[in-house]
Amino acid sequence: MRIVPFFAALAFYICFSLANTESIVFKVPDTFSPAPQPIADENEPLISLEGTNRALKTFDAPVDSQFDIELRDLSPGDTFFAKICWTAVDPIDITSLGYSIKPDYTARGGHWQDAPLRFFLSFEAKSNSYPLFSKPTVPINISVSAMRMGVPVDLHATIIFMTLLTGLIFIINRHYKLYNRFKNV
Repeated sequence: MRIVPFFAALAFYICFSLANTESIVFKVPDTFSPAPQPIADENEPLISLEGTNRALKTFDAPVDSQFDIELRDLSPGDTFFAKICWTAVDPIDITSLGYSIKPDYTARGGHWQDAPLRFFLSFEAKSNSYPLFSKPTVPINISVSAMRMGVPVDLHATIIFMTLLTGLIFIINRHYKLYNRFKNV
């Protein structure tokens, strides 16, 4: 009967754990027509998924102001998972996490009709410490990955490993009765 308190405690810790991670799941509209690939400015925050289904990049995000990252080479109609992580050394909160689709006004000479679209992930990093956090920027890791079968593709290998390990332990336990062996130790 110890299994019920164990799962109750596990559910409590999972629900109330605080980590330096925020995430968002978003779907790119089927009608999304991406902007042509301009020459990328090195100062412009950008994550490209060209030729892959996941990408990880580190940015220096400003504290107490909005930060937008352009996401390129997204497949229309696909669902993506974006994860924002930072170290505990930088006491910040991520607020206003969201995404937006904006027309590329430069492509049509400032006109928005039939302008190609650009996809942005945006958030605000607010200081959350006393005394006040004094650094102007903080390093933030941003991971974007496609979702297949409702799971981000970077977790597929972990799920397969855990399934195989559980199956292996089950098979070994059926042949060697591990509980009886370890009970007498």
